[in-house]
Amino acid sequence: MKISSLSGKFLATVVPTFLIAFITFVGAYEWVRYHDAHDDLTRHINRLAASQSIILAEPVAAKDKERLGLLLATVISDRDLIGISVFDENGDVLDSFGTLTSPTKDLNKRISINFADDQGFRKVGELLMVMTISRIVNETRTRLLYDGILALALLISGIFAAVFAHQRIVVQPLSKLLAAIKDTRGGAREVVDWSANDEIGTLISNYNEMQGRLSNHEADL
Repeated sequence: MKISSLSGKFLATVVPTFLIAFITFVGAYEWVRYHDAHDDLTRHINRLAASQSIILAEPVAAKDKERLGLLLATVISDRDLIGISVFDENGDVLDSFGTLTSPTKDLNKRISINFADDQGFRKVGELLMVMTISRIVNETRTRLLYDGILALALLISGIFAAVFAHQRIVVQPLSKLLAAIKDTRGGAREVVDWSANDEIGTLISNYNEMQGRLSNHEADL
């Protein structure tokens, strides 16, 4: 649909421009925040796996499943950890908690469990950890929802402010100018009562000067 009014054209330009700018800024900001959170989670699983591989070394070497189970039960309480499994040197599962599969793109960390004793330093097993990214995904979605509500509120308030300013600065003086032009067609020499130090003010000032010159010319005749 073709927009004919000046206010309509003004809004048709302002609203898309605001939305594009807001979406671009918020999208870039949330993208950076998400990747920062993802990097933090990656560092967390790396640190946790490294520390637990040391703590679990002795019970894994001794194949002490009771102690191993108690240690794993404390680790699985981590809010992002959804699965943990310990394997012996032959790849057989010694103990496992949680799930090692998920529909989301989870973080997996597999690390060797090494133990040092009188026989020397040797690999006694492996530790597998799986962390879910669902928390940071949900947090990002929640922030985007709030960002959308904020954008709507800003857009509505911005439209009201822009329309008010546009009416006051542009539409009102132009309406007076058009009314004066219509009166001039009827034979009257109307001047426009408007003063402003901008382009519209200059236009109206020039119009008033022209009307004055025409009135003087007609009087001389």
